[in-house]
Amino acid sequence: SGEVEWIIDNLEYWNLLQVAHMYLIPGLIALCNTKLSSFLNTITDNRELVEHVNKASQLYMYEGILSSGLAEIKSRLSSIVNTDIWHLLHENVVLEILDDERLRVSEGDLFNGMVSWCLANSEDKESACATFQQKFASKVKVKNMTKETFLKTIGVSDFISPELFKTWTFEIMKCEQVKSDATRNAHHPLKVHQTVIKQQDFLEPRTPQAQAVGQGALQNQDPGQGHDTEIWKMADEYEDVNIIVRIFQKVTEPGGA
Repeated sequence: SGEVEWIIDNLEYWNLLQVAHMYLIPGLIALCNTKLSSFLNTITDNRELVEHVNKASQLYMYEGILSSGLAEIKSRLSSIVNTDIWHLLHENVVLEILDDERLRVSEGDLFNGMVSWCLANSEDKESACATFQQKFASKVKVKNMTKETFLKTIGVSDFISPELFKTWTFEIMKCEQVKSDATRNAHHPLKVHQTVIKQQDFLEPRTPQAQAVGQGALQNQDPGQGHDTEIWKMADEYEDVNIIVRIFQKVTEPGGA
């Protein structure tokens, strides 16, 4: 008797999760969801990541795992959307990804990705056009395109009906024309980043070797700033400028802040 130490492969948690749902074991379900969600964030191969996300999307009981997998795919989307791996994603997964207004991919690349996915997952071009117009056209945000990109992508595409092309042309004419082919995220006006500063952040002097506090924090000491160190750092992008926000700790004397 006593505590049992588990040695189990990450992939085996899929089978264990199915058993846990079959016998309604909440604690085991939570454990498997946590393990698999964390596992998806460690997968370096994009094809393998897509396979797991597709699996998670097929059953309702994997919603937590699916959310984690989708977040990971979105973070790599610029390196996936123009490859054959993008075509392997299930339709419901692709549509959910395209609903995100903060994708770090330009609208022109997303449009091309939608067209290529439809072609790769349809029997012929006619059915691909029908799929695009029925399910994907509404996902395109033409207001994020420059006039040049609009003409080079949508303007020359035979996936667009005359009526839809007319509608989008009026839409891009009414909107203030964007100046660069920035990502969706860059065009989104609202940026929200949060962190928590704890008491020890003020009381304990930081060193370059100190452990980072908060996501994206950097602890490299800047030359000529004495004991100044970064408690937290974030970066974001707008259409015409990138921004960086830092929170510094200033220690004037040993033991003081």
